[in-house]
Amino acid sequence: MDANGISNRDTPPKYTRPTAKGKERIQRGEGFMPEWTISEMDERMKGLKDDKEKTVLPACIKRKEFKTVARIAEEMRRKQDTVRGWLARGRERGMYDLADRKPPGRAPMVNQTVVETVRGWLSGSPADFGYKRKRWQSKAVRELMRERLNVPCILDTVRRLMRRARFSYRKSRPAPRKSASKKEQKGFKEMTGALLAGLNVRGFLVLALDEASCLVGGWNGYGWLPVGGRETLPMSWSKKAVRMIGVLGDGWFYIAIVDSTNFDTLIRFPDKVRESVGDARNVAVIMDNVSYHNSQKMKDYESGRRGKLTRIFLPKHAPQLNPTGILWRDLKHALAGG
Repeated sequence: MDANGISNRDTPPKYTRPTAKGKERIQRGEGFMPEWTISEMDERMKGLKDDKEKTVLPACIKRKEFKTVARIAEEMRRKQDTVRGWLARGRERGMYDLADRKPPGRAPMVNQTVVETVRGWLSGSPADFGYKRKRWQSKAVRELMRERLNVPCILDTVRRLMRRARFSYRKSRPAPRKSASKKEQKGFKEMTGALLAGLNVRGFLVLALDEASCLVGGWNGYGWLPVGGRETLPMSWSKKAVRMIGVLGDGWFYIAIVDSTNFDTLIRFPDKVRESVGDARNVAVIMDNVSYHNSQKMKDYESGRRGKLTRIFLPKHAPQLNPTGILWRDLKHALAGG
């Protein structure tokens, strides 16, 4: 106490005492936030909506009333360090900026520029970047991002980036061992189109013939299943198969189940088809290059029909050009229980 019996706690200090962190001591009374009065701060309280401001501003008002940090903390039932933080916020920002500020955070390293760069890499081959694999792997992409873009990341980040770049992780379809070239397929379509147009004018019935062997049971197609666990499906593991010959016409599809596919069954089936559509009709049959399709017996049979039967052969190794393939696919699924 001084000579007048007044405690030093009740009078503002005559000097600024630094804190342990080297910052100026938070003043009390008129020295704290001197640009505003208590009445102005009370008026400000009436228009506040943010909960944080409604908490911080009362602490500033109490400090303005010359109360200690310990007294403010006791009245507001908060820790003293928390109150000091509020008072420091009021001193530095003023009473119109007491709400919490969301920290800016670190800028994302995997931005749209990185995504576009990786998409450019994926459009090429891993061999272009010195990798031996034929398909891109997550580890290879991660290494390139680290080396060329200085973007270190984990494999999960790479997978998310790959999905953003419109890529999915799945098996590649094996290329056919042998297949007709695109030039050969295009030439066949152009030649066959002109030929069929002429045959149609001459009254020919155009048929597409093909054989198929379908397994009975054992089909397990894709479908939506619950996430988690491993769903099982009872299946027949029998290797029993059904051999069939099919002829596709204009709006109809005839099928015959046979014991084996050879010249004899091939001849009997078209004869039955001709009986149903009219034996007097001239027929053009599209077929593949199976040995008995192009055998001498088949040539003799064609010549015996005296021009009423014309064979049109598909290019070698081009079964996709036979329109019966789509029907066989659906039928195989049905026979196998798909």
